[in-house]
Parts: sequence; C-alpha cells; structure tokens
Amino acid sequence: FFFATVDCSLIITKKNGIQQHSSTMATANRKPDSNSNGGRKRSRRKLVHSIQTMEQLRVTAQNVREQVIGPAARAQYQGRVIKFKSFLSALDPPQVIEMNDGDTPSFITIFITQQCVAGNLKYDVADAIRNALVHYYKHILNVVDSGNNIYNATSGKWDGNPAQSLTVRSFLKGLKRSKLASGDKVERALPCTTPI
Repeated sequence: FFFATVDCSLIITKKNGIQQHSSTMATANRKPDSNSNGGRKRSRRKLVHSIQTMEQLRVTAQNVREQVIGPAARAQYQGRVIKFKSFLSALDPPQVIEMNDGDTPSFITIFITQQCVAGNLKYDVADAIRNALVHYYKHILNVVDSGNNIYNATSGKWDGNPAQSLTVRSFLKGLKRSKLASGDKVERALPCTTPI
C-alpha cells in the first residue's frame, strides 16, 4: 500500500506539474488583449500612419488635378485669380475667395464688369476670367461640382461653384449681347485641357 500511495502521489504530482506548465505556456503564448497598452499603442501607430498616408495622397491628387490645364493657361488662370483676390480684399468689408456664400456670384459679376466693361475689354476676357474662377473653385478649393450656387439648409453652407451659378451665367449672356451690339467679335475662350 505504501508504494501504491507513493506512486499515486507521484502521478498526481506529475499531472499537476504538467497542468501547471501547460497553463504557464498558454499564458506566455497568449496575444496581448486589444485593450492592453500594447494593443492601444499599435492602434495609435496605425492611425497616425493612416493619417499621414491620406495626407500624402491628398497632396498628390491635388497636384494631378492642377495638371488639367497646360502651363501657359495655368499661368493665365493664376494671374486672373490673383486679381480677383485683390479685388475682394479691397471691398468694404474685405472678402476672401475661400468665403463661398450667396454674395460670391455677385462679386464675380462686379469684378468682370470692372475688368471688361469699365476697362473696355472684349468679351473673350470676361469668359476667360470665368473659366479661371471655375477652375480655381473646382480644382483648388474643391467645392461641390455643381452648375449652380445653392444654399444647403442642412449644412448651413452654399453648395456649388459660384462661377457656374445662374447669376454669373446670366450676366455673361447679357454682356455677350452688349458686346455684340457694340461691334465686338465674340469668340468663346475655351479652357485649355492639354499642355502647351
């Protein structure tokens, strides 16, 4: 009986030892819980990397969009946009081109009037100004690509490209008739879409 008792105790001891060893190994091999510090750090690193990647992609997409027109046309567009910005800053109160609201289409028509009517320039220039502003709002400021400037009651903002608004389009139609009546040879200034 003594030996039997000893043998049983050894078996039990061995079994307990094996179980304890197995439990220890399982604990050592278990992956950190997602709520642990290690899991949170990895999640933060992934988030930071994702944000950096998205920012890089945004910049790359911006550069690609700017290639929609050729270098010469781009320089002309930039010159006209700079003049429009100067015009806005001289208003009382001063305005900025990024402030796209219900008054923006009217500001565009006043600017074109100043440049083309008061300056006695051809209709082609007015059309070129509009094309430059359409491009700037669409490709640089990334406004919603819409043929009108409409107030969005849900967001409290104006959606659409102000240079494509009904106000600007109606103004250009009237200006075109006026220029034709005065003997101006009207040729639509189409935007350049291929490199020059």
